[in-house]
Amino acid sequence: MWRAGLAFLVLASGAAFGSASGNLDEELGLLQSGINRAQANDCAGAVPPLKQAVDAPAFSQLNDRQQYIGVRILAVCAFSTRDNPTALKMSRIATASNFADKTDWYFRTLASWVSEDKDDASRSLERLVTWPDQISFLQVSTLYSILNGSQGTPEGDARNARIVKALYDAKWRPTDEPEDSADGLWQRHARYLLKAGKVAEARKVVASITWAGFVVDARSEKLFDPLVAADPARYDIRKAHEAAVVRLKARVAATPDKIKPVVELTYTFYQLDRPEEGLALIDEKLAAIKAGKKFADQDEELNWLYDRRAMLLTELGRTDEAIAAFKAGSQFGEGGANVSQTINLADTYYSLGRPAEAIKVLANFDPKNASPFGAMAAQEARVCAYAQLGDKPALAKSLEFVQAHAGDAPGIAMQALLCAGEENEAAALTLKFLGDEKHRNDMLERLHTSVEPAKGVDMPFAKLLRERRLALAKRPEIVAAAETFGHILDLPLVTAW
Repeated sequence: MWRAGLAFLVLASGAAFGSASGNLDEELGLLQSGINRAQANDCAGAVPPLKQAVDAPAFSQLNDRQQYIGVRILAVCAFSTRDNPTALKMSRIATASNFADKTDWYFRTLASWVSEDKDDASRSLERLVTWPDQISFLQVSTLYSILNGSQGTPEGDARNARIVKALYDAKWRPTDEPEDSADGLWQRHARYLLKAGKVAEARKVVASITWAGFVVDARSEKLFDPLVAADPARYDIRKAHEAAVVRLKARVAATPDKIKPVVELTYTFYQLDRPEEGLALIDEKLAAIKAGKKFADQDEELNWLYDRRAMLLTELGRTDEAIAAFKAGSQFGEGGANVSQTINLADTYYSLGRPAEAIKVLANFDPKNASPFGAMAAQEARVCAYAQLGDKPALAKSLEFVQAHAGDAPGIAMQALLCAGEENEAAALTLKFLGDEKHRNDMLERLHTSVEPAKGVDMPFAKLLRERRLALAKRPEIVAAAETFGHILDLPLVTAW
């Protein structure tokens, strides 16, 4: 957005300064030079003169409008060139100006988010939602990330409640993403309403939610009991996922130039234990690519297409082919040998009782290239492999990381502890995070029972893990805690753990 609209942004700022005298004339010349480059979409060339101008003592002698234009354009170009500290600093100055508008708040929201200033990102987003049209330039995943970052404190939760209410009241919907990609926002809104005792309003909000995962969450979380009790048919988990197949098939048909709808549909086929249908769709896409077809989202989604293929092949018991698919997928997306499929391949190896191969796959894994969740997932795979190998020093080192970063992925931390045979520690961690609203659904999901694939084969270590997890879910203290906050379910679905 900032590149496509940069020329307009500069023109809208009124960026012709005229002349002045002495140092100010030099100052204005630097600003105009930077702005001319920005107007030509040359942000890399614009940043140095703009920085030089803004940092000079004479900058403060310019009038308010001139100063605002300088910092505004520098904020945009710094963000464009990934100079995030400068982008955040300048966008804060720009938003403090009397001339500030929604574009300034948009860039401040983005700059604070990429800088991991969670509080500033949340506060900026609350200001930005007063212009719902501007939110359309943000990816829905960015909204979720900002909301998650401020969740868990009274002030952050109150701000999140105001943000999702403002979006709902404005009838906001994503423009370049499926409408149901925002269903998690409305689920949050309903949760806040239920906390306030506004059951009728919450029922109205959830009526528009079509995402099947919401039904599992609602059945799991005690807060939603009044809605489930009033309309149990609406919360039938199996039927919700079957309805999702119909909806996603229509999306696949309507977007033949994209891969992502197939990725979404085939995951639902995996959950419903209908792997043959999913494989047929995936192989059709892969055949088209082999024949020279280039899909619109191929660079971002091809690795996930192979990932889904591997999952479905595993569901059919064709583990050697699944390993080959994970290996193929690991070569696409995320900048070379990618994080997600590399970890999934390691998971498959340790699940099959082939721990040495899992460790080998992770030998070149760099946590700097992964999210906190990804770093935890890699360490979980190492724990599960080292436990089988009997490598106590390596196991202790990986367990230390998992326990220190459990808040980044509590469900994965629980799995790692179970791999290591630390059932009491796993129970203590589960109790801790069941009491944490931010992570409660994640913990409940790990305690649910699920369907075993009809054509799958037993993976020795995966079977052992499943037995340990089921035993954990039956411990009296876990049952009591789960019943305080929600429900442990018998899911009519296949799950990925």
